[in-house]
Amino acid sequence: MVDDNADAASTLAALLNSMGHETRTAFSGVEALERLQTFEPKVVLLDIGLPVMNGYELAQRLRDNGNLKHARLIALTGYGQSEDRQAG
Repeated sequence: MVDDNADAASTLAALLNSMGHETRTAFSGVEALERLQTFEPKVVLLDIGLPVMNGYELAQRLRDNGNLKHARLIALTGYGQSEDRQAG
């Protein structure tokens, strides 16, 4: 779970943990890349509106990582305009 909203990220991670899933939480793209050095998720929940390294850039870096090329990326975002959808 990668989201700069710490409350949202922690709450969703706690929910997923309660359902038996193993989770890691990061609050920035850089922190997510650091976590991925020791964890290879099957699914990444990813906020698009991250500061510094946005979710699109992070997604590309995840895809470039050979160990994660089969991971499912799920975008979470407050961006809802049609131009926002086209950007991805």
